[in-house]
Amino acid sequence: TLTLKCLEKDPHRRYAGAQDLADELGRFLAQEPIRARPVHRAERAWRWCRRNPKLAGALGAVVFSLVLGLGTTTWQMRRAHRSELNALQRAYAADMDLATRALADEDIGRVRELLKRCAPPTKSPASAGRRPSTINHRPSTDLRGWEWAYLWQKSRSQAAFQLCTRPKQIGALAFSADGRRLVVHENCGQTLVYDFATRRPVPGLVQANIGWRMGYSPTNDLVAFAWDPANDFAWEVRVWDLRRNALISRLDYQSDLMKSLAFSPDGRWLAGFGHAGVVCVWDVTASNLITRIASRGGPPVGEAGIVAFSPAGDQLAIGDHDGSVRLHTLPGGQLLADLPFGDNSVVNGVVALAFAPNGRWLAAASLTSNALAGVWALPSRALVKPPGLRNAVWSLAFDPSSTLLALGDGQLIRLWDLDQRRLVTSLQGHRSAVRSLAFSPDGRYLLSGADPLASGESDLLVWEMDRFRRPPAPEPRSLTTGKLRSGFFPPDWRSVVFAPDSTSFLALTNGCITRFDTLTLRPITPLPVYGTNHTSFAVGADGLALATIDREGLVHLWDVAHRLERGSFRPFPGQGEPHGLRVLANGRLVTTGEPGTEARLRIWDTATWHEAEPWKSANQGRVDQTIVNAESSRDGRWLATAHGDGRIFLWELATGRLLAQVGPTGRMGIPPLAFSPDGQRLASGGGAGEIALRHVPTLRLLGTFAARMPPSGLAFSPDGRRLAAAPGGALAAVTLWDVATQGQLLDLTAEAGICVSPQFSPDGRTLTVMRGGETLFWRVPALEDSDEGEREKGEGRRENEL
Repeated sequence: TLTLKCLEKDPHRRYAGAQDLADELGRFLAQEPIRARPVHRAERAWRWCRRNPKLAGALGAVVFSLVLGLGTTTWQMRRAHRSELNALQRAYAADMDLATRALADEDIGRVRELLKRCAPPTKSPASAGRRPSTINHRPSTDLRGWEWAYLWQKSRSQAAFQLCTRPKQIGALAFSADGRRLVVHENCGQTLVYDFATRRPVPGLVQANIGWRMGYSPTNDLVAFAWDPANDFAWEVRVWDLRRNALISRLDYQSDLMKSLAFSPDGRWLAGFGHAGVVCVWDVTASNLITRIASRGGPPVGEAGIVAFSPAGDQLAIGDHDGSVRLHTLPGGQLLADLPFGDNSVVNGVVALAFAPNGRWLAAASLTSNALAGVWALPSRALVKPPGLRNAVWSLAFDPSSTLLALGDGQLIRLWDLDQRRLVTSLQGHRSAVRSLAFSPDGRYLLSGADPLASGESDLLVWEMDRFRRPPAPEPRSLTTGKLRSGFFPPDWRSVVFAPDSTSFLALTNGCITRFDTLTLRPITPLPVYGTNHTSFAVGADGLALATIDREGLVHLWDVAHRLERGSFRPFPGQGEPHGLRVLANGRLVTTGEPGTEARLRIWDTATWHEAEPWKSANQGRVDQTIVNAESSRDGRWLATAHGDGRIFLWELATGRLLAQVGPTGRMGIPPLAFSPDGQRLASGGGAGEIALRHVPTLRLLGTFAARMPPSGLAFSPDGRRLAAAPGGALAAVTLWDVATQGQLLDLTAEAGICVSPQFSPDGRTLTVMRGGETLFWRVPALEDSDEGEREKGEGRRENEL
């Protein structure tokens, strides 16, 4: 290094004199740091460029072009990615809105289809051997949020398990007398037997059929079904003995296809409703015709036309093409009674008919211009109509105790308590119309079959009835948290405060702060260390500062980590109990409102218990310009204040400097405020119903949410991707918005009442809102739990198919 410095071509780069060189050599010999430095690569390159200017210029131009091209390409790729992501987010928001409407219409199949579209793919479509079933082709980009988990939970199957899927419509089902076997009848397909324990078909017990329904006799294990042996419309009724696995009878009637078949309770007689409109009754043992009863419904109507024997076997109920139900005596076939539905709808024929096992009830359903089903009490024949039906009822069944009636209402199964005349619950699990129902002999299970899906598969589900004999728990869940005095709390006041792990929360119980379990809403333990005479409390964003107001109007500030009181003061001596308590800036500030008014919110410094500047001065103006709401960012860096004239100020907390403001709008009220978790966005409500999303710290408008009413509270989800708004009216309890696109995702409804103060738990799974003197809770499963449930369901289906 020293030698090269002596040989530098530029004199200014050499040693200035011999003494400088001698000093440098002395430092070298003494093993001290020398001042000369080796020539670096950059300097060598610069010297090369000076020696070769033309070649260096050409290479520089090439490098500049490459850098410019790479930069432009990268910018365009990022822009395209942002555009694609924005399009995916908008499509997702639209699908969630459609799924919400489908759920309201009880179209569970449509809900599940939309949810599946929005889930990220777990593997490539090519490896799955099928078309992609999602709008999101980027597995790393999961668009789903709280609303997806909520809709998944609301639409998930309540069935105990899926017995199987069949390639055709399941037209009829039956349990054997011992409940160990199931007879499954496809519409113009196969009639086969399943072992209930193994959930697999019994080998060899299968027959081909050409009819809509079968008849089954549990007394002697006989199955009756229609068949065309020569495939030339020479239909016959075949009777199949399951115990011997043999056809024991072939009943022919003038080449008429029997659409509905039913055995008498003792298995001796078989009745059939012909497509041409004639009801036949045969003696199975002798294979001879006993009687014929003519239909009076005119030409055949689809699947309408059905028969059922009374439990005593002495009466035959006929559901005709004209929508009427008649009772005939047997064996003569004389008309005993007409049972009209008493409805003025256009009736298209009876498609479901069943006697209760105890003979007290007869139920029927017809295809009409609206959902129509009726139950007649016997022998009085008084008509009772099941409530809550919305779709055509294709199937119905009584449980063995004759207490419950199951009706297939579209994709749902309604359970109706006949004695108490009430709807017990609605069972969801099918994604298409329920076509057949059957109870097990002991009443423990309900079997249901449905129409084929677009994939061509018909689900056959099994339900455990013990889970559904009681009315379901109300949703959302509710916890009494004290009376909310309308207009005397800021719109972001919290009645409950969640723990950081979200497994518990704090609420007031008889003046004492109590810890509750989030899942059960039951109290865990009271915390009298914070006092027992409080009317409200608040906790800072970091969870380390807790403030309370007692019944004497005294404000206390507590150190949560050590459970010690940091101080107390009386903000309004002699004026009563303040309201609007908030802990801001991680315990540096608290807010209270003057008793008896909502026009002014005071901001207090907890170090001095005096009104903090500059917000004290901001409150000295006209009454309509004073602070009415305040919110700080989670990191304690920013403070936003809302004023009565619609202005919004943004302050830097460390210096008290006003950074930006918007307004005034001249609208009165208390605008809600909410910072995003990262503190980079501020949401605020307006008097005309709009919700503004602004950049922090400039307050530049980023977008607006088209709310239908002025919101009474706002809250961001923990990941900042969702905004929950309490609409402030009776339209909905909470509306969920997508922050990226400002699109509406979901409306959560509750009973009548104005809701305020929405909030998310730290884990993002629980959403709460206040209504009067209670807090409402909605909780959803984690997305990974729902994905695991879907995988288990899919693996179970594939295993069953194998």
